[in-house]
Amino acid sequence: MSLAKKILTHKIWIFFLSLVVIIVLMAWGYREFFYDDNATFSEIVENIYLTLFSSLFTIFVIGIFFEFYLRNTNNDLEKKRLVETIQGDSLMLEMFSYSQRKQFILKNIKSIIGEKYGEQLFNSVIKKYLDGNLIYRDEYQYDVEIVELDNDININNYKISSSGYFIQNQNLISTKHFSNKLSSPKLKVIFAFDEQSLDYWLNDENVFMREILFLDNSPAFFNSLSQQDLYAFVKDTLSLKINFYDKEDNESDNISEFSVNLINTENKGVLIQGIEVSVSDSIVRKYILQKEKSRFYKAKVSFGIPLMKENNRFYFVIAEPTTNPKFTFRYPKGIKNVDYITYFAQKDDTFKINLDKRLKKYSIYSRDTIYPRSGIIFFWS
Repeated sequence: MSLAKKILTHKIWIFFLSLVVIIVLMAWGYREFFYDDNATFSEIVENIYLTLFSSLFTIFVIGIFFEFYLRNTNNDLEKKRLVETIQGDSLMLEMFSYSQRKQFILKNIKSIIGEKYGEQLFNSVIKKYLDGNLIYRDEYQYDVEIVELDNDININNYKISSSGYFIQNQNLISTKHFSNKLSSPKLKVIFAFDEQSLDYWLNDENVFMREILFLDNSPAFFNSLSQQDLYAFVKDTLSLKINFYDKEDNESDNISEFSVNLINTENKGVLIQGIEVSVSDSIVRKYILQKEKSRFYKAKVSFGIPLMKENNRFYFVIAEPTTNPKFTFRYPKGIKNVDYITYFAQKDDTFKINLDKRLKKYSIYSRDTIYPRSGIIFFWS
């Protein structure tokens, strides 16, 4: 039975109940006052008004609580139905047209969280899910460790000195869901030469990982390298390793077939500089998995990047909606007074940030989905 029919039925019952209550109370008042020889006319009238008021007030209260109960019960059923609809077998939804699916889900969402936020939630998440265009990440584990550089690194007469640099080892494992509009997905790793360039690659759906690579006189140094030397720098000096996982979660061998390109271009008047590493779609396609409407792959990327000691901060930024990310940050004894600033869109209580002083390790974990451009900044003296 629909909610409207339930409410109509209960109002009919309330009407009959009101008659019974009024008759009982009037009978009680008649017995108390009409058989009372000392009762005045005004007392009898006052009692009649009091009896009517008590009857109507009682019926009003009963009606409110009964209707609240019906609406609340019906709301729970709608929530359950919504969850079952969204999480259920996608084949059931395929039985209906897109328009029917949209109206059914949108109506249920609005009944739970209201018109305004229901529309926003549908357009930002559910519609993209129905279209197979929801871009997000899960199984996200990002580990960063800053270590001392044991020896100088020499590349074509260019020296990265142990006195001026740390090595920042990074390892990211993540499942990346991408839109169906991306017909030939690649896997890209970006080493940008500055923050503006880093931000340029934020909207590239093919990018799996991005980081700032800042060396003394970076552009001139990298422009002096041949294509072969640039490839060797990424593969050997940065020790870049790329692995995929199959549907049984088995890790592949290191992917050695990737292209390395030096990017030096302008975008809307802004100079974009960096190194773009790309694994071709022919390789990525072998590891693409599908679940309901979503296409995705799971990969691991690791490398060790030089970090100037005078650069006393590290940024951890989420580029795409990410469910329950885990992140660790370790630092050496040479780094003192480490602190951090968070800039998450969600409430602070959705995150846990723990410090192990003995291991010099921060562990960050979220129980929620993190929005893009959220993150944390570590800084030290």
